[in-house]
Amino acid sequence: MSHCLLLNLEIDADLQRVADACRAWERCAREIGIGTEAINEIELALCEGVNNAIIHAYRDHSGGLVRVTAERQDRWLVLRIQDQGRAMDGQLIPPREFECGQEGGRGIGIICALMWHVHYSSGPEGNTLEMQYPLPDGGG
Repeated sequence: MSHCLLLNLEIDADLQRVADACRAWERCAREIGIGTEAINEIELALCEGVNNAIIHAYRDHSGGLVRVTAERQDRWLVLRIQDQGRAMDGQLIPPREFECGQEGGRGIGIICALMWHVHYSSGPEGNTLEMQYPLPDGGG
């Protein structure tokens, strides 16, 4: 399996910093040469995921960091949003796949509608939202 780290960004858990993650993604997307529609879909999912991490994971305290990575794994773009804040549903939950249409907030619904695979895990090392999007043949 071929892996290539495309983006590695850490931002303060502040809603005013979400735009930094979006701009970093736009620069990354231009370098890997994917289409405008895919760039926009991924950017919207990324922004929703970062917003969720900031709003929900850090709702009880200020400070904290959100890490955003993008990696090419063969024909997939794998985005990860990681935080050290509160887990979804206020508890540690086992890794799970989201299915479109299941109960959840609007942000997760948007992410599920745009990305092909969405996976959330939480544990002692923090919370991770992983999203996957197919790359075109030769993507990157």
